[in-house]
Amino acid sequence: GSSLSGKSVNMVAGNDLAVVGSTVLADGNVRLAAGNNVTIESAQDTSSEAHSIRQKKSGLTGSSGGGVASVGYAKSSSDSQESTRSVTQVASSVGSTDGNLVISAGNQLTIAASDIGAGKDVTLVAKDIALVARQDTVESQSSQSSKSSGFSIGVTYDPGASYRSARDSTTKNMVDTGST
Repeated sequence: GSSLSGKSVNMVAGNDLAVVGSTVLADGNVRLAAGNNVTIESAQDTSSEAHSIRQKKSGLTGSSGGGVASVGYAKSSSDSQESTRSVTQVASSVGSTDGNLVISAGNQLTIAASDIGAGKDVTLVAKDIALVARQDTVESQSSQSSKSSGFSIGVTYDPGASYRSARDSTTKNMVDTGST
C-alpha cells in the first residue's frame, strides 16, 4: 500500500475517494472529504501453494513350503495432491496522533477491515455509514488415489507334502473350533 503523512493532511475529491491498504497519518488534523463516496478498506494479500507426490513400487515375490512353490509379480502406485490458498487482509490506517480526524461523504462512507483514530475527536459524516469486518481465509484441498495389480503362479512339486500340509491345517482348524 501507499503511505501519506505530514503535519496535517487534507484530501478532497469531487466524486469518490478511496484509501485501499494504505496509511494516511498526520500529527495535526486529518480531513478526508468526497462529494459522493469515501471508502477506507483493506487490501488483500493472496498466496497459493500446491504439492504433488507420486510413488511407484514393483517387485517379484516368491515362496515355497508344504510341497507348493509360488512366484509372482506385484506393482502399485499412489498419487497425492494438496493445495492451499490464503487471503490475508492488509488494513488501511487513517488517523491523527495529536489532532482531529474528520471524514465526510456526500453519500456513502464505508470503513472495511481498517483502523481510524485521532488524538482528539473523530467525526464521521455521510448519508450512510458502514463499518465492515473482513476475515482472513485459508482454503485447503487434498486428494489421494492408489492402484495396485499383480499375479501369482503356484506349482505343486510334492503332491504328498501338499496333501499332508492341507490335512494338518484342516485337523488343526477342527481342534481349534472344538470339533473332532
